Amino acid sequence: MGTFIKMNLDKATYQATADINKYDESTREGIKRVIAEGVQSTYETAVRLAPYGTTGKLKTGIKKEVRGSYGVVRSTSPHSHLVEFGTGPRIVGPVKRVALKLPRFDPTMGWAGFVKGDIYNGKMPKAPFMKPAAEENKPKIEAAMQEVLKGESH
Repeated sequence: MGTFIKMNLDKATYQATADINKYDESTREGIKRVIAEGVQSTYETAVRLAPYGTTGKLKTGIKKEVRGSYGVVRSTSPHSHLVEFGTGPRIVGPVKRVALKLPRFDPTMGWAGFVKGDIYNGKMPKAPFMKPAAEENKPKIEAAMQEVLKGESH
């Protein structure tokens, strides 16, 4: 189950996308253009703000989709919610045994070892990238939509 960050646009923008068929063809095309440009801009911002890990899957997992008057930017990486919101304290312990097998480096044995008891892994601070991308682009999308609705297309 994924975590959603929803961008609520102003009432006029929401009405324009909900009732798109009541506008003439040029206004409909303008609304669709604003949505497409807004999705592209939000996507680029999210990719720019996403931290780069060892695999790069967080950045490459950000996807965009535009369908007429509807657009989505989402992260398909399974760990994106952990990066966006951070984690609480993480404790690892043995499940069915007395000791937890934990690879650790021993100069005489190499990577090997067992640890008795629980291990505190610390907590991961949040590094939001999706919500700031949405917040950064929201005013631009709303302003562009207002221009289209006034007939002052740019």
